[in-house]
Amino acid sequence: RGAVVSFGLILGIVLIRPGLDLSLYPTDEVDYLEERGLAPVDNLSADGVTLIHREAVGNYLTYRYGGDASVFIDDRFDFYPLHVTRDHLTLLDGGDFAEVLDRRAGDVVLWSADETLSRWLEATDDWEIAIKNDDWVVACRTDSAVYFRCRS
Repeated sequence: RGAVVSFGLILGIVLIRPGLDLSLYPTDEVDYLEERGLAPVDNLSADGVTLIHREAVGNYLTYRYGGDASVFIDDRFDFYPLHVTRDHLTLLDGGDFAEVLDRRAGDVVLWSADETLSRWLEATDDWEIAIKNDDWVVACRTDSAVYFRCRS
């Protein structure tokens, strides 16, 4: 009888609480990219668009698109070659942002708004900000083949 009561209590908690809180992820920004054919997914982005993003964004992209997601990096750092992790750390901690973004052939950057990379993207003429809010920045490389779709 105690097991039935416990099961009922647990079931009630599960049904009352939200299953997954995506409020910290860039859901609207990824919607924006998807609407323009810029999502990092093979079947949605036929142009081979390269999206550069933080590790947490990679987690969200994998959640959203499953195995079709093409992520730059996620939080499983040990799965990535050392040069990818180093590039990610440069983008996080500072360094030659242009060199990393050029080497990675990034077309679009989706990054946390309060970080140095986002401020650099705003200041350089090589990138244009398509979205900026308190949490996220979406920037488009001005000489990319997808530039006009990115900023429309």
